[in-house]
Amino acid sequence: MKKIMTMAVVACMALAANAQGFFSDVTYVARAGVDVATVTGKFGTEKMDSRIGFYVGGEIQKPIITDGMYVGAGLGLKTKGYKYDKSGIKRDENLTALEIPVNLGYNIRLAEDFKFNVHGGLFIDYALFGKTTGTGMDDVKLGDYTDKTKGLYDKYSKFGWGLAVGGGIWYKQFNLDVNFQFGLNKPAEQPAPVGKLDNKYNQVAVTLGYAF
Repeated sequence: MKKIMTMAVVACMALAANAQGFFSDVTYVARAGVDVATVTGKFGTEKMDSRIGFYVGGEIQKPIITDGMYVGAGLGLKTKGYKYDKSGIKRDENLTALEIPVNLGYNIRLAEDFKFNVHGGLFIDYALFGKTTGTGMDDVKLGDYTDKTKGLYDKYSKFGWGLAVGGGIWYKQFNLDVNFQFGLNKPAEQPAPVGKLDNKYNQVAVTLGYAF
């Protein structure tokens, strides 16, 4: 028993030492800003309009391979949805989603205090809450999307995933970033004959970040 306990203590100390080494050169970034969201496809014969929301979150950046290159991962809250206001018909979907982005980035030093940054990668998200309102319909909350008495769809997935690409400017510890997200999954199915929709969620986020 003493040997087992000793081995466990040694293993914990080794893990702690490795973790301390891993996080020794990690950069932490807090960011907040504006999210412009929409969906691809059409409502009837017309395209949907974008809606303006928010983005708030944080990320870590770990240097790898060569000077300026890093791998990043984060956690954030963002807006998803769309607006539609054409031909006397209005519809507004406003969702709040939790996202996890993972990306590969590169910083290019322009001057002593300035860096240009590019990054790209993947994201997954999960719609937490929200609702759709519209002409001639009651508010339909996200949890009721597939309720047969007041739902919008036969099937609806709260999960989403896709690709992201972006870039920005660093001045000392401050960052202005623009990030484009392109959804790859089709979240909804409607009753026949419409069936599975071609709509995919897209976002553009403009955020200010602070590294510490």
